[in-house]
Parts: sequence; structure tokens; C-alpha cells
Amino acid sequence: MLFGSNQVAIKQTEELLSGGALSAGRFGLAALFFLPSILKGLKNESARNAAAELGLWLFAGYQLQAYGLGSTTASHGAFSGTFTVLAVPILAGLSGRKIPVSTWIAAVVAIFGVGLLTGDGAGGSEGAPILGDFLCVLSAFFFGVHKWRTEKYTTELEDTSELMAMQLGVLASASMLLLVPELASFFTSHGVKDAVDAVPAIPWLELAYMAVFTTSLTLWIEVEALKAVSAPTAALIYTSEPLWGTVFAYLFLGDRFGPTGWIGATLIIGSSLVAQFFGDETKEEKI
Repeated sequence: MLFGSNQVAIKQTEELLSGGALSAGRFGLAALFFLPSILKGLKNESARNAAAELGLWLFAGYQLQAYGLGSTTASHGAFSGTFTVLAVPILAGLSGRKIPVSTWIAAVVAIFGVGLLTGDGAGGSEGAPILGDFLCVLSAFFFGVHKWRTEKYTTELEDTSELMAMQLGVLASASMLLLVPELASFFTSHGVKDAVDAVPAIPWLELAYMAVFTTSLTLWIEVEALKAVSAPTAALIYTSEPLWGTVFAYLFLGDRFGPTGWIGATLIIGSSLVAQFFGDETKEEKI
């Protein structure tokens, strides 16, 4: 549900901020809330190295998601994100784990559904997938890599709370570094006074919501859940996100699907339910 609401929050915030400014504000606030845990975790080399890797996968996913939603609808973004359902079993299978046939079938059906959804023309694409949809699908792949690698590290580290906090630190640092050229250009053309005057217009409430609920809380839940749930199963469970994303987009943004889009949405949800009932029940053993 929280991930589903994230699509709407991003779309609303992007009306006032660039994708880079949105990411820097969102992740900067999230890291600030967990600064004590970040500083403590930096003393643990294993957790520090793991957080650096996982944080970069997350950064790639979130950046592509933010830019993708700039040119597609929130409901399209939510459903396109289900590409994770295919990315995770592929990665797990390549690493040597046996993935049930039902999981593969469900994943392929889900991707076919995404293809129908993104080509329904409801996002202004006139019947053809648009760049925003592609970026959201690519974002989902990086989120899939993150889930797959997170499962590995949760079997190796005893305390994962600091692992979560340091990932927020990586997200904040990378986002702010990416924002430097944009800030330099703004100050050059507008000056310090205009920058100060613009501060009250920043959507702080939306940024705080994303920082606390759709970033920090969801990341903590994911890390804790992957201690007991396999990454492929977790990826399939995440396909409930489009249901909530569509509900929120319908209520707050007026997003609508065409007939083909609804067929695609039905295939996505149906395949995820089948996979959850008959899919992967394996879990990497704790080292």
C-alpha cells in the first residue's frame, strides 16, 4: 500500500520540483532521521560495504522511477514496476537456486500484462509504450537486483537496522551529488535571494511523507522480511503495489486505463496470485 501511494506522491511533487531535487530532498530527510544509526554503522566494515552496494542499486532504481514518472501516469508507473517479478527469479536462477516452473510462467504472464498495459494509450502514448514506461521497467529491474542482494546480506549480518540506515545515507549522498550541477545553474541565473524565497514553496509535507513512510519504513520492512522470505517470493508479493497505485492514482490524479490496459492489469494480478500460492518457498540458509 505504501509503495502504491508513492507513485502519486512523486507525481504531485514533480509539479513543483525536478526529479533531482525531489530525490535529494526525500532521501536527505530520510537519512537525517537515522543519522545516529548511520554513524554507528560506519564502524562495521561488513555492514558498510553491503550498504554501499545496496544503496547504489536503490539509487539507480529510485532515480529512474522519478524520471520515468515525469512522462507517464502514476498507474502506469505502478504496473510497469512489476517487472521486478521477472528480474528476481532470473537473478536467483543464475546464482544456482532452483526456481519452480510456476514462478517462471507467472513472471512471463506478468510481463506480457505489463506490455498490454503500457501500450493502451492511457498515458498519452497513443497506443505505444513511451519512454517513461521504459524507465519505470528499468527501475524495477534495479529494485529486483536490490531485493536479490538484500536477501544474501540478511543471511550474513546479525543486526540489519544499521544496514538499512546506511543505505539511506548512500541514497542521500548520491542524490545530493547529482543535484550539484542543477543548484550551480540555479544560483548562477537567479542568485541567493531567489533561492531563499523559493524555500517556502518546496512541498515539505510530501517530501516528509516519502522520506518517512515510502522510503525509511518500507526499506526497514523489506530488510526484516527478507530474513524469512525468499527474494523471488518477496518480488511476487510486491505485485500488489499496482492495486494500491491504481486506487490512489484514480482517487487523486484521475488516471484511467483503456480496455487493453485493464486486460494487462488483470494478467499481472492474476499471475502474481498464482505464483504466491504455488511459487518459490526456498530461502537461503543463514551463514
